[in-house]
This record gives sequence, structure tokens and C-alpha cells, in this order.
Amino acid sequence: MQLLNQFILLFFFIFQQIEGQYLNLLNPLHQISNRTFNRVDYNWYYPYCLIYGFYSKYNPLSNIIQLGNIGILDSNCYHIYSIKDQTSNNINFLQYDCIDYEKKQIEKAYIFIGDDGQIYKHSYQMNIFEYESYWYFLGIIINIVEQKVVIILFQNDKEQNAQEYNIRYPFYDVNLILFCGGDLQLYPNQTLFNASISKLSYFPGSLKYYDIYYNTNKESCQISEFQLLFEDFKFACQCNLKPASYPDYIFSKLSQEQLISQNQNCDQFNFQTWIRIKEIDNYFTEIYYKSIKISGNFLNPKLSTDDLSAFQLYYRLTESINQIIITTYSYTFPSVNINQFDHPFLITKIFDIDIDIKLWHFLRVQKSHNSIQVQINFYQGKNIKEYSFESFVNHFNLVTFKIGRGNLLQSSNYFSIQFVKMVFYNCETEINLEICHLSCFECNGPTKFDCLSCDPSTNRMYNEKQNSCFCAYGKIELDGKCTDYSAFQLTISQVNKNEFKCSYGYFEYEDQCWKCPSKIRKNLITCIECITNPKTWINNPYCQYNYVTDNDNRPFTKQDYGIERNIFDGVDLKYRENQEQDQDIYKDYLQTFDHFSNFCSNCKIDVYRKKCFIFINCVECQIEISRPRCIKCVMNYKLSDGVCLIKNLIQTSSYIICQTPYYQTYYYTCILCPIENCLYCFDFVKDDIQKNTILYKFLNNIINANDQEVLVGCAQCYEGFLYDFTLQKCIPRQPQIQNCLSSFVNQQGKELCILSTIQDFTVAPQIINCQNIIQNCRQCFSNIQTILKCVICEEGYYSSDDTGLCYAIFYDEVLPKTNSVTFIRFSDQNIWRHLVQSFSLQFSQNNYPYLFTQFYLFSIECKEGYSVFKGDCIKYCDQNCQKCEYDKISERYTCSLCLLDNYNEPYKVQENGMCLICPSLCQVCQIRSDESVMSLNPNYIINKINTQYTTQCIKSISNSNVDINPYLQIAHYVYDQNQTAFEYQVRINYKSRQTIPANIIFISPIIFLSSTMRKQQFILKLEFDQPCTEQENRIINYFKAKVFSIQLLKLVLTGIQQVEGLFAIDNFNSIEFSNLLINLENNLLFQINNYGEGVDYNFQNCSFFGNQQKFVQFTIPMIINHIFFTQNVSISKVNIDNSVIFQINSTTQNENILIDVFFLMDCKMNNTTLFQFNINSKKIVIENLLIERCEFHNFTLLKIQQQTYSSKIIIRFIKIKNSIFSNSTLIDSNENNMLFIYSFQMIENQIFNSQLIRFSKDLFSFNLIFISNLFKESILFEKLFSKNYQYEVKLEDIEVSTNNYSNFQILVIDQTKIPPTQIELTNLVFQDNNHLLIEIEDYLFKFSSSNILIQNALLINTFRNRFFYLFNISQIQFKNITMQNEILKYRIPLHQDCATNTNQHSKLLFVKGFQSLYLDLIKVINQITLDQSVIEIQSNDPLLNEEFETITIQKCHFYSKHFDENKFRQFFFNYFNLFKQRLINSFQEYIILVEFLLLIHYRSIIFICKFVVYQLYQQHHSIQQYLVF
Repeated sequence: MQLLNQFILLFFFIFQQIEGQYLNLLNPLHQISNRTFNRVDYNWYYPYCLIYGFYSKYNPLSNIIQLGNIGILDSNCYHIYSIKDQTSNNINFLQYDCIDYEKKQIEKAYIFIGDDGQIYKHSYQMNIFEYESYWYFLGIIINIVEQKVVIILFQNDKEQNAQEYNIRYPFYDVNLILFCGGDLQLYPNQTLFNASISKLSYFPGSLKYYDIYYNTNKESCQISEFQLLFEDFKFACQCNLKPASYPDYIFSKLSQEQLISQNQNCDQFNFQTWIRIKEIDNYFTEIYYKSIKISGNFLNPKLSTDDLSAFQLYYRLTESINQIIITTYSYTFPSVNINQFDHPFLITKIFDIDIDIKLWHFLRVQKSHNSIQVQINFYQGKNIKEYSFESFVNHFNLVTFKIGRGNLLQSSNYFSIQFVKMVFYNCETEINLEICHLSCFECNGPTKFDCLSCDPSTNRMYNEKQNSCFCAYGKIELDGKCTDYSAFQLTISQVNKNEFKCSYGYFEYEDQCWKCPSKIRKNLITCIECITNPKTWINNPYCQYNYVTDNDNRPFTKQDYGIERNIFDGVDLKYRENQEQDQDIYKDYLQTFDHFSNFCSNCKIDVYRKKCFIFINCVECQIEISRPRCIKCVMNYKLSDGVCLIKNLIQTSSYIICQTPYYQTYYYTCILCPIENCLYCFDFVKDDIQKNTILYKFLNNIINANDQEVLVGCAQCYEGFLYDFTLQKCIPRQPQIQNCLSSFVNQQGKELCILSTIQDFTVAPQIINCQNIIQNCRQCFSNIQTILKCVICEEGYYSSDDTGLCYAIFYDEVLPKTNSVTFIRFSDQNIWRHLVQSFSLQFSQNNYPYLFTQFYLFSIECKEGYSVFKGDCIKYCDQNCQKCEYDKISERYTCSLCLLDNYNEPYKVQENGMCLICPSLCQVCQIRSDESVMSLNPNYIINKINTQYTTQCIKSISNSNVDINPYLQIAHYVYDQNQTAFEYQVRINYKSRQTIPANIIFISPIIFLSSTMRKQQFILKLEFDQPCTEQENRIINYFKAKVFSIQLLKLVLTGIQQVEGLFAIDNFNSIEFSNLLINLENNLLFQINNYGEGVDYNFQNCSFFGNQQKFVQFTIPMIINHIFFTQNVSISKVNIDNSVIFQINSTTQNENILIDVFFLMDCKMNNTTLFQFNINSKKIVIENLLIERCEFHNFTLLKIQQQTYSSKIIIRFIKIKNSIFSNSTLIDSNENNMLFIYSFQMIENQIFNSQLIRFSKDLFSFNLIFISNLFKESILFEKLFSKNYQYEVKLEDIEVSTNNYSNFQILVIDQTKIPPTQIELTNLVFQDNNHLLIEIEDYLFKFSSSNILIQNALLINTFRNRFFYLFNISQIQFKNITMQNEILKYRIPLHQDCATNTNQHSKLLFVKGFQSLYLDLIKVINQITLDQSVIEIQSNDPLLNEEFETITIQKCHFYSKHFDENKFRQFFFNYFNLFKQRLINSFQEYIILVEFLLLIHYRSIIFICKFVVYQLYQQHHSIQQYLVF
């Protein structure tokens, strides 16, 4: 059992060891490993053998980090592997490599102490060209059973040598430590000590090892076991391709740059770049310039010398020949620790360049295995000059390269050199890099300005001036391609019709366009006031500013030519003569006062110089009627038209002022400095240098040029140069004196320092950082008397030339110099003399104090963007200017050449040295005022990059497709005259899990395209494929914040959508719901915002539907801008509660409202309003409104709230069928609305307690049909109380048939006062209606008005109805009224006393309070009246109104087969009671025709008639003649 356990344990151990066999790769950043080993511990497992081994590959320029104190330059022998005793540190086994450059030998060896105590050693001599980058493996087999040790050497996987030793172990001690990597120091007390190998460096290459493992069988202890290990080992170098593209750069002066490759190479690399020498200094007869160096990335210079640099490129330029020198290396022995003074490895190739060295040339270097190829191609037009070189090389491999470029020698700044498209590949690869810039088809250089031709298929055009290819107009450059809107899935479409607008260069007058007085030419644009303000310019037609230029490249400058007023007579525009005699005296006063105010606010008096600041070089100035003028100039300037101009350069004063690059000579003249790159020139006498124009002492000395030679020197060169008196030039060189910032070379050729970095005046008379010597001083100077003075103080202080101290600047002193940084108090504007005191002292070895009594404050340093000019800081040109010039007349900087735009043309506008960046389609522009920006697009977020898009365009580029909108002052590209908008469509597919994004922010190319093409309209169309329930949907865009020109952003929603909760839409000007289905199964609230502004709405072919299972809330609140359109919209099968569905508000005027074809079907609505308008529209049109099978409770169809202005509500065709209304209103309008209704139908509805149409002003209704409805406690038309008493009501073509009702009124107008109002009711058909109650409550028509006309009324089969109630009406006309019963429901009793039913009566008319009553053609046919009269007329109260009434009755006919004698009598009695108090002026005809079917009543009827006539005759004899029987 114990034996079995031991066997299982042994098997487990062996299995673990075998399974644990793996290759250990040491980390190159920490290439060292160690482990303990005790050979006795493993005897329990009865192993047959022990196997292990070590890989090594020599790469001395690899990135192996040194561990230990011994490096590869300290020893030529390298430690690989060693074993030592844990206690005594005695070395038992050692493997190492040695490289002997002198003997040209490479030894790979091992030495060890066997377990028998003997020392064993063996070495191998390596092939010097098969050592570097070759894997070598030393394998060890310790055969414990056979008691022998076998050590084998492999090169890669090939066996080289095997040694067999008859010992049991290759080490003597038992408790051991195994070391791999690192350095090793052997000491004399160690057994294996040898002086030649006592110092072993770390191994400069890669190390790998197989750890010790055991085999228990003999077959696994053979040499062939190592072959199994080699099967998975990758001996070939695996290159990790990591191409590196380096930025384009121009190196000037001493600038250089080191670039490091990210990965190592194997034995290849590729390098290429474009090179151009831009500027060559001609101060030297020979220039030697190293521009490129490719070497290993080492700080130790011995490892990156020329002999170990893979490639270098030099330029050697002389007066006779130009050369390019390239170097590489090829080692003859693989050692880096050699004496390289003789350059044993260096390979040099010299090319004599017989072509212009400043041409673009393309360099390509290809290193492959043992070969290097170099190719240099110079491009001159379409001709290519090639220089090539190829050589066999042995390079060290596995190198992390460092690429140096620029002025690598750092000896002088001979020229500027430009690198473009520099690429380095650490592996060998096919380079398919386009030689030309991607915009070029043919080229002679790499940049976009080196094109020789363009590829026409790329939509590019050629610019011959700039040798460039640019994208054609209407396209933008994106990823190297010229693309238009179609590349972004954009289309162009028409949004709205163009309004009346004038074209560019025209102004508006009485809805016509007239040509501006402007001249728009190639180099001239006049009267920009008319161009930029076409709508209102005619109100003040003046011209003042022009844009002018003198050539094609020089930018336009805005110039003030004075105000020129014009007169427009409706036909011609004429220049106004005698403008000073304007009738508008007050306006002229304001303009003059404005000039004066500007003068007073800008004309500040300098307390030192007493000069007026509003003019430069002006001593005295005054205000005149038209403008301020200078009347006296400073010295050396002459007065010309109110401004001061510089006089002749020859000046007679001792204190003349010469502005650099001019300087003052001994002959009192200002001439141009002849020394290039010199800042301050001066004259001096060759034989007496103390006589120079720097010192005031010698300015008045007259020099005779015939007696003394006068030379020109330079007191200070530009930065990066120093003056050499021996060469008489400012040479490009840095000071060679230690701790010196500025120096010069004197006449003896000695360099003298004039400014030092340390506080040692022995180095230079002037030093920096003087704060601890003179308070607040930056630079101080020690004169010949060793008196310290501050030359330049800190910011906010000025140096005084008389005291030498620094003083704080007070507010009133610095106010006119707000752009200054440091100051000085000096005697005059020649402050350069103060700044060069150190040079003057070093040059002449003398200096003299200046005895002046008056000092002034001058600027010596300015803020960024400003430059010192005559002691003041004036604005310098900005960074967008290529060429800045000083204008002597205006004494300011102007830009004569601006940067290039997208079409490779210079920008065309400059103002005070600032190049105005116009949008790409605009040639001439100007800065837009803040108010104009806010009015055009208040949501635009302005930054430094997009400011150009806010400018006003004065003139567009010359292209037929580019047009200017003169009202917006925006130049835009016209793809199609009829298509003005970009449209972008997005398909939303919920099945693919694509939902509406939380933010729809358009991608940058679309933003850039819209900004560049200056589009003013954009449409976003979202199409929903499948419905999906979302708790919240939000559609947001920030297009207006990014595109300044956008005036209209339209959102189109289409498809199928099921939403609930909140549906938010932000920042659109127009929203269109088109072909949209929305499922209303849950509450839905639209939230629409457009930066607080109104939105135009359009609903087309939309359906809102539900399932009628529950009530939901549905609201679309809106603030409309100008348009609200709906067409073919339906709401069906949905229950809505507590909602205002279309809540329409407005903050503007003249909205356009149209609702056409709107359906409400199978709906239930409680406490809901369909349309609620709170607007100021002059007209609202509703057409084709259909309601069917709906139920409404407390519902309002159309509610129009208070409006400021009068408007018209026009409704054409409303049809309501099979619906229920309770406490509801169809139309509720306020007192400012005129209501027009055309074709209103209500069929088979039930109306309870409702006022259907409520109006306050005018009502015009035509073609009204009410059939088979049930009305209870309801009013059809109700006139509300209104403060506006003037109104008109007209109802025409009304049919009321087969309705049932109770307490129902058709039209109620109940005003307390009698306004001048007209009511017309014509063509009324009231037939077969049934009053449900026995008691008659009220009249169907109840009016109170000024004038009323009721005519053509047909009342058929009416029972228990009261029709017309007319109260307090002045003029009444009642014409052609027929009241007829076709079916008699009541029989006449045998005796009149039996007539007890008093309910079956109808009253046609009740009149109370009138002035004139006209009854014409009244027919009452078969009308049964019991105890009531058909027509009842009551006179006015004589106490309240003493005026006589006029009653005219014509052709009144009463037909009846059954007529009640008592009622007939009562009718006439009631009627003629009118005449008791009033006189009838006219009674033309009164005919009573009564036909009785029963003749027995004839006598009584005749009697009654006679009785009535008799009564009239007795009271009024005058009417007797008019009575006819």
C-alpha cells in the first residue's frame, strides 16, 4: 500500500512537471530571473534525467534595459546563465559570450564544476555574420541513472555541437541558486575566477529558457527531446507593423525635432518624406546642414553615432556646387563597443545636384534584410530628376528607431527646411502612398499648392495662380473628396413660396424694385447702405461708405466718402444739390452734435505733450460743421486737408524722428537702413567710432564726407541674428559667450556681450532679472561710471531715463496707452537710443548722460497684436494676414495680402490690418452688428471658428449659381431656383430596436455643408415603420445654434406611432404631421418649444385613434407663428377627458388658419375642447367638418378667445350626425369675430342643455339643415352680450324638419339696448317639427335689434310653437310668411263653449316696441288658434316713447276650413288696440278672406268684420276710405 501511494505520488509529480513545461521569456525591461534548486529533494521521485536549456539572441541596439553596474560598453563579455551555492556564493556553472573586436572573434562558452570537483570548460567560435539576430540554444541533459551529462549547442533548431561528460551533475554544491540574465562580477576567491571574464555585462539581446523538468524513462532523455521543444518555437522575427505618420513642419533657425517609432523592427524599415528648402541665408560661402538622422533610441551618444545610424541626410551648399550627402553603415564585426573615430562601418554617398536645390524633392529609403535603397526625386514641373543609391549592408536589427529632423548640427541657422508627408514603417511593406496631394492629379510637390492639373472626375477646378485644385462651387471637401448634398442622403425640396423681394443691388419702393445708385465692379463697391438695406433705404436715401481695392490680390478696404444724400421722385433717383440747406434742421443738428460728441469723447489731451489724440501727429485740432480737423501738426509733419502727413525725409532739426526701418544719418535725413535684418541702424565715423548718431552729443557735428569716412552700423539685429562689423552684416547666429543673450562682433572680430542672463556686469553692461537690484526692474544697465539704471521695468511701471528708477503708472497716464505693457520716460520719440545703451557702451567704450529737462511717457512694449510706433502702441495685422505693411499716411498697419480661403483665393477684406474672414461664397463682407445677429438668428452660438458666418455679405464670389439675399445679407448656393431647402430623412424601425434618439444633432458634415452653402431652410423627415409604446419621446435639434443662415427648420413626422406620456419636440420653426397614424391608448401630451418663438403647423392625412376601453388625456399645445393647417385629419374610436386637444396660441399677427376635412367619429369626449384659439388672426377658415356617432359632455368644438383685432371665422360645411351633445358648444367666439357659416347640417342628433353656436359680433349663416334631431333646453344660435353694439346677423336658407324639442330656441339675440344693427332671416322652412311639451315655454326666434328683415318663411305642420319674438326693434319687415297646417289634429266643437283645449296653438309673431312695422304677404292656412292670436303687436309705452309708430299691412291672407268665431274676433280686437293711442299714417290694403266649409258661420263672421270696421270708423274717420270688404 505504501509502495502504491509512492507510485501515485510520483506519477502526479511527473505529470505536473510535464504539464508545466513552458518557455520563459524574460521581460526586456527587467531581463533577469532566478530560482533555488536542491538536487537531493528530487531523489525521492527516482528521475531518469533532468533536462533544461537557454536561448539567447544577440541584438546590441535593442531596447534591453541595463540591470546592474556593468553595461555593454564596460565589458565585451556577456552573462547568460550561472549557478552558485546559496551559502558560499561560489559559482558552480557559468554560460557567457565574449566578443573580441581586435581578434575579430566571437566566443560562446560555458564552464562548470562537476560533482566530482573537477572544472570543465568548452567554447565555440561563432561566425561573425551568423551571430547577431541568430537564436542559439544551449541544452543540458543530466542523466542521473547513467551518470553522465550531455551539453548541446543549437543554432536556431540545428545542432552545432554536443559534449558528453561522465559525471552525475554539472555542479558541485547541493543547495543552489540558478540565475538567468543580469550582469555578473567574479571574484578571485571563487573557483571559476578568470581575470578575462571577471566582469560580465548583461546580455544585449533576448533571453529565454526552459525550466528544469524531469523524465522517468530513458527514451525521453535523448538529444531528440530538444527537437520536440523546437517545434513550437518561432525562430523568425515577427515584425509588428506600426506605421508612423509625422506632422508636416517647417524648421527654421535652430529648431529640430526627435520622433520615436513605437515598435522595433526586425531587419527592415521603410522611410519616406517630401523635403523643400525654403529660405537660404546668403551670408556664408558654404553651408553644411544635417536634416535627417535615423538611429537607435539611445541617450548614450556612442550608441547613436554616425557609424550606427541607419540613415542620415546632409546638404552641402557652396557657391559653385550643391550636394546631398547620405550615409548609412554596415558592420564588419558585430560589436558596438569599438573606436569609431576611423568610422569603420560608415558608408557615404555624395550626389551632385545639378538642379535647383530649392525644388521639392521626394526621399524614399527602403531597408530590406542586407540591402538598403535610397531614391531622391526632384520635381520641376512635369520633369523628374532622380538620384538613387543601393548598397549591401549589415545593420544591427531589432532596433527602436529615433528619427531626427531639422537643424540637427545646431551650428548655425543656415536655412529653413520643410518636411511634408513624412512616414516611417518599422517593417517591410508595400507603400502605396500617393505622391501628390489628394486634390491633385499631377503635381510637382506634396502640398495642395503644388498641383499641375486636376482630375475632372473629382469635381475639382484648377487655380492657376495658386497651382491648386479646389472643390467646385456647391461642393465641400470631406475626407479628401468633393461631395455635395447627395453624399449625406440629403435632397433638395421646396418649402414655401417666395415672397416679394428685390434682387441684389435693388431697393423697394411702393412694392416695386428700383436699382440702387451703387457701383458694383471688380475692384469697387459703392453705396453699401443701399445694398445692405433694400427694404428701408428709401426712407433715408444716403450713401457714405465704399469698398475699394487697387488690384486683384490686395483686399478691399472700407472707406468713408462722406454722406451723399439722394432724392427719389418715383421715377429717378437723383443726387441732392445744396445738401447743407436740408429742411430738416433738427436732423442736421443731431448729426453735427454726433460728430462733436465723438470728437469730445476721443480727443484726450496728453499732459506731457499737449497733443490731440484724435489725430496722429496733430498739436491743435478743432470741430467744424462737417467733421473735426487738425489745424497744426507736430514737427516734421505738414498739414493736408485736416490731417498731418510726413514731410520730406530730409529734415533740418537735430531731433528728427525716423521710424524703423529708416534711420537718422549725419546729414539730418531719414533713409532706409541698408543692413538686412537690422532693427536700429546708425552712422559712425570709421576712424573715430565715438562719433556716432547714437549719442546726442555728436548729432550737431557736421561731418565732411571728404575728410572722414562715415560707415553704417547696426546697434541691434532682429532676434536670432547678431551684427558682425567685420562682415558688415546681421548674421544668423546665437551668442557664443556663455550666459549671453545678445552680442555683436566688433571691428577687431571679437564678440562682445551686451545682455547677460546672470547678475555679473563683467559679462555684459546690461543684465536681466534686476528685481533684487532695482525694485520692479526687469533689465538694468551699468554705465561707464558704474551707475545703475533700469532700462525696462515690469508691467505697470515705467523707467525714468533721468533717475534710472521704476515708477508706477497712474490711471490718467496710461489711459491713452491702454495697449501698452511697459513704458519709459524719455525726451523724445527716439526711445531706441535708450534701449541700446549697453551696445553703445561696448561699441564706443563711452557713454554720455543726456541733459534734458523735459521727459515724456512712451511705450516700449505692447500687448499682443500691437506694435510700437513712435512711442505708441498701434494695432498690428492679425494672424490672418500674410503681408503686413505700414501706411505712412494713416500711420497704421494695413494688410496687403490675406490668407487663402477654401477656393485658394486670398480673403478680400481688411480693416486696420485685420483680415476679415468671409464665408466661402462671399467675396466682400463686413462685421454684422449684435442687433442684426440677434434679429437674424438669436440662437446661434458664436465661437472663434464660426464668427465668419455672422458677417454681412456685400459682394458674392463670381459664380452664376451663387446669389445674395439682400435682406439677410447672406450669399448662398442655388442648386435649383425652385428648390430652396435641404431635406434629410430618417427611418425609425422599432423592430430593429432603433428608436427616436434623445437628441437629433446632425452630423458635422451636414452642419458644415449647410453652413458653407448658406442654406436658409432645412427639413428633417422622420418616418416610423412600426408602432411601439415609449414612455417618453424627445426630438431635439441644435441646428440653429450651429448654422447661422438657417431661417426655417421643418420637422415632418410620418408613419405609425404609438406613444404615451410626453412627446417633446424642440427647436423647429415648422412641424408637419403627414400620413401619420397615432394610437391613443394612453395619455399623450405634446410639448413643443422653439426657443420661446412660434411654430408653423401642418396636419395632413393624420389619424388619431384608440380602442375606447378607457378615457385618456390628449393635448397638443401650440404657439403658432403664421400658419396652422389641417387637412384630412380624423379622431376616431377614442375616449378623451379633461383635454384641450388643439390649444392654439399666438404672439404675432395675421396668422393663416385653415382646417379642411376634419373627422370626429365614434368618440366620447368629456370636459374637452377640440380647437381653442387665442390668436390675432384676421381670418380662420374651417371646411368640411364631419362628426358622426360621437358623444360629447361639456364639450366645445371651436373656442375663440379674446383677440385684439377683428377677424373672420369662416366655416364651410359642417355635418353632424347620430351624435349626442350635453352641456356643449360647437362654436364659442368673442366679440371681435365675424362668424360665417356655409352649409351647416345636423341630422339625427340629441342635444341637451347646450348652446351650440355662441357669437358676440356678426353672424352670417347660409344653408342650414336640421333634420330629425332632439333638442332639449338648448339654443342653436345665441348672441352674447358685447360692448360692440354694431353688428349684423344674417341667416339664409334654413330648414328645420321633423325635429323633436322642448325649451328649444333657434336664434336668440337679447341686447338691453337698441344698437344700429341689421338682422336678416330669409328662406326659412320649419316643417313637421314636434314640440314635446304641452306648455309652450319660449319663442324659437327672439330678437332685439335696430332693423330686422324676416321673409320667405314656410311654417308647415307646426303645433304648439311660438316663432318670432321681436322686442325693442326700430324697423321691422315681415314678408312672405306662410303658416300652414296640412294635417288637422283638432275638430271644431258644435258649440264654441266646448272649446276647452288651449294648448294646440302657435304664435307666429309677437312684437313689442317698434317704430315701423311692415307686414306683407302673410298667409295663415288652416291654423288653429285657441284663446291666442297668431300675430300680437303691442304698442310702445307713451310715457317712455312719444313717437308715433307706423304699421303697414299688405296682402295678409287667412285661410281656414275651420275657424273659431270667438278667436277670430279676439285676434282683431287685440290687433286694433294699437290705434287707441296712435294714428295710422297708412293703411293701404287690408283684406280678410275667410273660406268656411260650414256656411252656417258665414253671418256671424260678416258681423264681426262689420263690427270691427264700425269701431274703427267711429274713432278715426280718416281711414274710412281705405277699408275694403
